[in-house]
Amino acid sequence: MKPNLTEYEAFVAVVEEANLSSAAKRLNLTKSAISKQLSKLEARLGVGLIDRTTHNVVVTPPGLQFYPQCKEVLQSIQTHEKNLKDILDTPEGKLRISFSQVLLQSPLVSTLAKFHQRYPNIVCDMRVEDSFEDLMATQIDFAFRLSHQENSRLVARPLAEANLVFCASPNYLEQHGKPKSLQSLIKHQVIIPNFDRYNEPKAIKELMYAHIDRNKLHSSNNVTALIQAALEGMGIIVVLDIAVKKHLDEGQLVNLFPKQALLKRILHLVYPRQNYPVKRLDTFKQFILEEFPKVL
Repeated sequence: MKPNLTEYEAFVAVVEEANLSSAAKRLNLTKSAISKQLSKLEARLGVGLIDRTTHNVVVTPPGLQFYPQCKEVLQSIQTHEKNLKDILDTPEGKLRISFSQVLLQSPLVSTLAKFHQRYPNIVCDMRVEDSFEDLMATQIDFAFRLSHQENSRLVARPLAEANLVFCASPNYLEQHGKPKSLQSLIKHQVIIPNFDRYNEPKAIKELMYAHIDRNKLHSSNNVTALIQAALEGMGIIVVLDIAVKKHLDEGQLVNLFPKQALLKRILHLVYPRQNYPVKRLDTFKQFILEEFPKVL
């Protein structure tokens, strides 16, 4: 039969208290319940551990031999439970974080750096994935997603609004002029994105690409390459403003149609529902919800 920790606790309490009533009080049980647990343990082991009389108890030689081992088992369990609780209550350990490549150029990574400065005992495993990973199957703690599919196992907290923008460098605009409308883009060199899961807005398809031979346009499957090409004056890019915020703020890129609403998405912090609190997870969640909107 398998060991029973309740029986172990009863035995240890009786040995240390040298009295059934005191042992029962210590474990918040009745005297008869303590006696029953002892009897079950002795029956399972096939040996008497405690000689019980009307007034006192005497530990038998097998009981004296078994006691330190039994005590060690209980203390080991208590130690492991405390260690686990300390892990859950202390902001340390590893976080597995997933986000798409478009967010590499956003303030996200700098926000993660600030988080590390505040909580140096938490390390981040950053996974850049454009496909939607199964957070549960891949053991991802948090995902930053610009689109979200409802899932009862997941929580999605909105962080910020992201808008699609056309932008170019001042050098490009000086050489080629600034387009006044989407239709006028057919006269310009547009660098088009062709990475996975990118769906062009209907307005762009109808107003621009329908009149352009796409084989004559620059393209890239990498957001960083698109942005760098625009900075170097190779052409006009269409990208989410969250990815070029720094360049727009510093004047390295110019939003060509600031009043034109092309496409709006909401950036979400997505994470599995927790059955119990974990300090590093709760700490990260609170930090991102408070700090990320400040940098936009």
